[in-house]
Amino acid sequence: MLKTTKTQNLLISVNAVYKLVGANEIREYVRSSKKLFYTPLGPPHSPKLRVNSVDEQTAMIEWITESYPRPDFVTGYRLIVNSELGQLFQKDINQFLLKDMQPGKQYSIQIATLTNSVVPQSKPSNPITLVCPLRPTQPLISQLPSVRPNSATIGWKPVEPKSNQKFDRIVSYKIMVNKKFHGEIFSTNSSSYSYMICDLVEGKFYDVEVYSFFNDLGSFLGLLNNSESISKPIVKH
Repeated sequence: MLKTTKTQNLLISVNAVYKLVGANEIREYVRSSKKLFYTPLGPPHSPKLRVNSVDEQTAMIEWITESYPRPDFVTGYRLIVNSELGQLFQKDINQFLLKDMQPGKQYSIQIATLTNSVVPQSKPSNPITLVCPLRPTQPLISQLPSVRPNSATIGWKPVEPKSNQKFDRIVSYKIMVNKKFHGEIFSTNSSSYSYMICDLVEGKFYDVEVYSFFNDLGSFLGLLNNSESISKPIVKH
């Protein structure tokens, strides 16, 4: 007869028990196997997320996993967006591109490690929160009288934020002349802004653009991309 015993400290051994029956007595003999220390497998550790790069409406997200004693039990990974189950990834994939983020929407991203039926899957990873900000209203600029020769002055009213959120605040206006950066004016409580472009060549056309920029609050909501809006007149001197 075989009998298996398991102690609370997960020490496993196999005992072989046999009996000799005589005319006047019965003797029992026990032979034990070598002792085996066994540690049961729990679920894998949760992956750790990080953002490698961002663009206007995309973000490249990577996850890092710890080694697991039985990597053959790991079958893949599951994307979780705003607590809803999303895309599945094969076990040899460790990054994905979040695309087509909607302006004004917040995204909470997590990844869980999937396993076969032998062990449970991991808990969801640390969440990373991303916000795709609304584009600010483009500044309406106009050409103002210039007080210096060979120069042009443009002016505009401040852009009103679309919400009271911190990431909707305009922090600066950047001026581009013929697709090249020319200068920047930081947002203040002023009721209007003006900018002078000097050293212009008479008879030449200048393509002037003004970009309004939101605040970059990378530490506020995990990650936040700058967003801009363009106002584009043609200035002829």
